[in-house]
Amino acid sequence: MYLKIEKIGFITEERVYSYNQTEDKKEYIKLHKDDAYENSFVTNLANQDIDIRASRDEDESWVLLSRIITSYFDVIAITDKVTGYMCTAWSVKSFNAATIRTRLIIKTSSADPLIYKAKLVSEIAPPGSSGSADEAFRKWDRVLRTYENVIPDLQSRLGK
Repeated sequence: MYLKIEKIGFITEERVYSYNQTEDKKEYIKLHKDDAYENSFVTNLANQDIDIRASRDEDESWVLLSRIITSYFDVIAITDKVTGYMCTAWSVKSFNAATIRTRLIIKTSSADPLIYKAKLVSEIAPPGSSGSADEAFRKWDRVLRTYENVIPDLQSRLGK
């Protein structure tokens, strides 16, 4: 017999019993808190294109974009000012319950008025997964608290 115990915010427990083991057997199972869940929040900003209107000229906006992004992410993997595209490297964080990877993609949506589209990509995989194991990851509707303010920060500072 297969038993799966799951609750949101806790690490899922799975057990396999043979039928002769289940007679008159009592077992206490304690679910442990999911640290990835505790260090994240649910948001509609995850994996969605968000418009960011810039009130500055293109050169000044691009420099400001770079500064804001590098205050949240260590590495900008791709930057092309001519096409208006910027992408950070994956930021990978391992927890007991899961491996989470996050990156930010910026692209110019309109030149006049100057509008960027920002996409905060958040993905989850089983614990111990390598950050480069694309097949292990799936979209996640939560974002790590580390990146909670990146989109609002971009919107407020570029829009001034």
